[in-house]
Formats: sequence, structure tokens, C-alpha cells
Amino acid sequence: HFNKLEFWRHSLGVATSARIIAKLRMPMKCEEIYVAGMMHDVGLLAMDRFHPMELDKAIKYAIEEDLRLHESELLNYGFDHSQLGAMMVEQWGLTKLICDAVRYHNEPWMDEENSQTSAIVGIANRLAHQAGMTNNVPGGNYEIEESLLDLVEILPEQLEIIRNVMTQEIARAEEAFNI
Repeated sequence: HFNKLEFWRHSLGVATSARIIAKLRMPMKCEEIYVAGMMHDVGLLAMDRFHPMELDKAIKYAIEEDLRLHESELLNYGFDHSQLGAMMVEQWGLTKLICDAVRYHNEPWMDEENSQTSAIVGIANRLAHQAGMTNNVPGGNYEIEESLLDLVEILPEQLEIIRNVMTQEIARAEEAFNI
């Protein structure tokens, strides 16, 4: 069930949306937040490389039960790709902001130190899913909670504009690379 092209398309969508939001709210950190968006699901690559059958099982279960992938992973394995990805990012020596965004993008309110940046990546992740960049799992609830919007100080009306810009940028990238 895991498709690497869809993985990278989703990651680029999240990174693009995260940078747009960061330019509005944290312009000095927008490139670092872009990297966090690109890396937010890196744990899936490790799972695909070392335990592809288990990842397929989690994806299949998420689709069947209409869950988000990290929920399926937690139910099936007791950990998720966010935790695995955060360990990898930390080992690579990337910044705490990036590590926290990878770890908490599914639950930004759990981030005690960098909640605003984790919320930016979390919102960007939800926007990518809403735009059809589903990262192999088309189901689940990807509504953007008002508490996340409040944390980042983004108005609900801005989401559609951000989603449209992201979609256009991804379409241009796909055209440039003949994808």
C-alpha cells in the first residue's frame, strides 16, 4: 500500500504549506519550518525499508477503519512514525524545532517547547490531506481544530488560500519534473 511518489508529493505539500504559514507568522524560521514539513513523515521511510509488511498492515487497517495512519500504528504497534521519525531526526543532529515538529505534528498541543511550529506543520499536514495529497491513506479525520488556528493565529478564511497556493506549487513541481 505504501507509494513513495505519494509520500514525497505529500511531504512537499506539507513543506510548502508550512512555509506559507511560517512566512505569515514566523518569517525568520520559515526555511527551518519548511524542512520540518519535508521531514515530518520520515519515520515512514524507515518503516517501509525495514518493516514493509507491518507498514502495509497499518495502512490497510487505517483505510478499513477510517483512521489516520498514526492512530492505526499506535493501535497496532504501540508507537507511530512520528516517534520513529523524531528519533531519526535527532540522531542526524537536526534542530530541536525540526525534531519536535516531526514528533508532534499529529498532536501539536503535546509539544511543550515548540508548540507553535509543531502546530504549523500539523495544520500544513491536514491541508495537504484535504487537498488530496493523502500519503497513502485516503481516510481519517483531517479537520483543522480551532485551537490549532488560535495557536498559530491563522484565520479560517486563510486556509483556502494557503491550500490553493500549495496545490498550484505542487502542480508546477510535478510539471517541471514530468511526474
